[in-house]
Amino acid sequence: MKSILIKIIVMLLSFISTEFIYSQTKLRKVMPEDYSKWSSLTDEAISADGKWLTYNLQYDNAIDTLFLQNRHSPKKYIFPSATNGIFSKDGKLFTALDQEKGLLLHDLTTGNQHYIANVIRYEFNPSKPYLVVLIKVENQQDLVVIDYENNKKYRVPDITDFYSSPEGKIAVIGPKEVKYISLEDGFSIKTIYHDSTAKFKKVVWNTNGSGFAFLQELQKNGLYPTNHELFYYDMKINHLYSLNLSESKEYNGLHITNPMGTVISFSSDNSQLFFYIANPQPALETEEIVEQWESLSPLEYPIQKHQGNTETIAKLAVWTPATKLVKKLGSNELPEVRLTSDRKYAISFNTLLYEPQYEYYGFADYYITSLETGKEQLLLTKQSAAIGTINCSPDGKYINYFKDNNWWIYDCKLDKHTNVTHNLTPSFSDILYYYPGSQYSYKSPGWSDNGELIVYDAYDIWLLSPDGKVQTKITNGREQGIVFRIYVESSVSKNQMTMPTYEVDFSKGILIEAFGKDKSSGYYYMSPKRELEKIVHNNSMVTNLKNVAAIHSYSYVEEDSATPPSFKLFNYQKKTTETLIQSNQHFLKYEWGKAELISYKSTQGDALNGILYYPSNFKKGKKYPMIVYIYESLTKNLHHYYKPTVYKGDGFNSSNYSLDGYLVLFPDITYQMGNPGISAVNCVASAVNEVSKKGILDENNMGLIGHSFGGYEASFIITQTSMFAAAVAGAPVTDLISNYLTMHWETERSNMWRYESQQFRMGFSPFDDYIAYARNSTIANVSKITTPLLSWTGKEDKNVIWNQGMELHLAMRRLKKQNTFLVYPTEKHILIKPEAQKDLNIRIKEWFDSILKEHPISGTDHEIEALH
Repeated sequence: MKSILIKIIVMLLSFISTEFIYSQTKLRKVMPEDYSKWSSLTDEAISADGKWLTYNLQYDNAIDTLFLQNRHSPKKYIFPSATNGIFSKDGKLFTALDQEKGLLLHDLTTGNQHYIANVIRYEFNPSKPYLVVLIKVENQQDLVVIDYENNKKYRVPDITDFYSSPEGKIAVIGPKEVKYISLEDGFSIKTIYHDSTAKFKKVVWNTNGSGFAFLQELQKNGLYPTNHELFYYDMKINHLYSLNLSESKEYNGLHITNPMGTVISFSSDNSQLFFYIANPQPALETEEIVEQWESLSPLEYPIQKHQGNTETIAKLAVWTPATKLVKKLGSNELPEVRLTSDRKYAISFNTLLYEPQYEYYGFADYYITSLETGKEQLLLTKQSAAIGTINCSPDGKYINYFKDNNWWIYDCKLDKHTNVTHNLTPSFSDILYYYPGSQYSYKSPGWSDNGELIVYDAYDIWLLSPDGKVQTKITNGREQGIVFRIYVESSVSKNQMTMPTYEVDFSKGILIEAFGKDKSSGYYYMSPKRELEKIVHNNSMVTNLKNVAAIHSYSYVEEDSATPPSFKLFNYQKKTTETLIQSNQHFLKYEWGKAELISYKSTQGDALNGILYYPSNFKKGKKYPMIVYIYESLTKNLHHYYKPTVYKGDGFNSSNYSLDGYLVLFPDITYQMGNPGISAVNCVASAVNEVSKKGILDENNMGLIGHSFGGYEASFIITQTSMFAAAVAGAPVTDLISNYLTMHWETERSNMWRYESQQFRMGFSPFDDYIAYARNSTIANVSKITTPLLSWTGKEDKNVIWNQGMELHLAMRRLKKQNTFLVYPTEKHILIKPEAQKDLNIRIKEWFDSILKEHPISGTDHEIEALH
């Protein structure tokens, strides 16, 4: 009896223990009031010595906070409202900007910190342990140079701005003077030029830091653009050169200018300066009595008046200070000029030549001119002016361009064109560029240090010799189902006077990005021997790789659909991975659904994927309502973590729905040219059918939502099918014909190019096939809508004008079909104001809940406000 009693007690204790453990590990449901607990991880960085890290957490309803944390101890500093955390290159100083206190200076050795108030801008000197700070002091600006290694401080009063050379030298401009600061032997200042009436600007250092150029704005003469005098100070000979075109016989009357903020550029040997000159015109009237739009002008009126007259376009010119020679390189016939990287050749063209045309990037005939001999000759005929289609080698000897689905190289010295990809099997045209019009390449990131052109196919990286005889594929991505791309921060030069170029140094090894067909991602290191070694490659989203060479490591950010972003460190000597920061650690306490990659086929036979998000409380055997969110192709975001929030500018956050008992589907869409709407219908229907096969979908309660082009797709789909019980269309295009004949005010062009060669994928005008436009327009098919629709727009939208949404609303009103139309009077294409974002997100969620879950909707603005 006693033994039986003991067994019962043991069983009871075991049961109690199990219940206790279960109660401790049971996950909680995320409620709307929990959303504010989540933050976004940004600005993560690690000091050069690997001892400290910084990151910023941004909150929806709390103060964004910057953190500074020691990697080897619990020591942590917290700076609410601070931003822009930066480590000095030597790892001794940390700076951050606080909106109220000013610039924080934190000594990483001692922990001492202080603030500098009224800071305008600041930077670490490129070569010395100095921090250079421009501050506001009463009615002027002062420059403060801090030697933080020796604890010294220098002040230069009355400064407008400062400019550092890569070698660490500093040029400063003030209201009346231009000065040079030397840091070689302590701190010394030299005045280069003085003028009591001056307005100086745009200081530019030459290629080796031995001199700099600057502009002085001249007195207004009622003409536009503003005229300038150009100066060049040669530090080697302590001489200041100047150029004022009013003193030039040949160019008297022209203005030296800097259109769109362009800066001065130097030749490779620093003997010449390149700058812009313009034929001055009377200043434009602020209020025109009448606008005269001409149907036969090259460009449409809003852009024609700025760019349609080649006589008023600023032209590139070159000045040789030693000889006082000035030569204009651009002409009225060929107004646009780009220089090769060695500045020995000028490539000139006129993008107006083939206007009017209906691609975003036009075409031009390109001419090449030797700046040494002055010889000019035709280089290319009707070549696309699109970014990335024509570049040059870093040494300036070759021009590479993409034409007729192949890469070509032009030898400037031999005057020879070579097709360097014609005999290769893979296509170098981007087959995923589903647009009519010109076919673009997979891009070229630049040239190797060995003088080879680097190009991409769909998967791999190729090196091509200029003569086309050597063609080397250095990755095997196609065989592995991985897309490999060279990882560089910027693939082109930033000086718009020169042709884009970039050199990749293979001799030191390179970093490569990797993207799997399964949506995995990561980075690899390729050794000088072309051997590929994995750094990190997981079924997750891996971004923002940075080399921390001092500790033989790489830092990166990793996330997946169910795990918030974390900041990690991989030591490539020890082959170990360390999690430095896991954002939103509380996520472990809450239920969260999974994301699944599904496969299906379009009616055209294209193999497609979609992302299916499961409810956080998913149970087998139960059927769930589903929201389908559409915008072209979205599966690249399979591993993106969507934190719950009601502050989304397009009104939709998938996590808000999957956390509240919904399935959410992101289907990829491919397009048949001339049938964008019909294509969307077919692909979405196929994706929904694939989900239906799983037996988890409540087919009577499905919602559809899209924004912008996705808004067009959503509004059109419900004219073709009644499968959706509710729909939402944000900033939608609803009438393809009227929108084709509408201005796109963000680019000051009509929308014609968007239909004939871009996203709307018609490939022709409505005057070529009016029926096709009507067949794919919501308005033309609106009478077939049976789905309740919530539509919204920003009244200041210059991308898709709000009239498009209004047309649909009025049509549905006339036909007595259910539509609620939300108009945000001061918002644009994407809602920016937090109060507007919150309002839209809540209204959309209520809309779907009221129909798909039969929850009562608030119904009045007063009740909506109360809910907020």
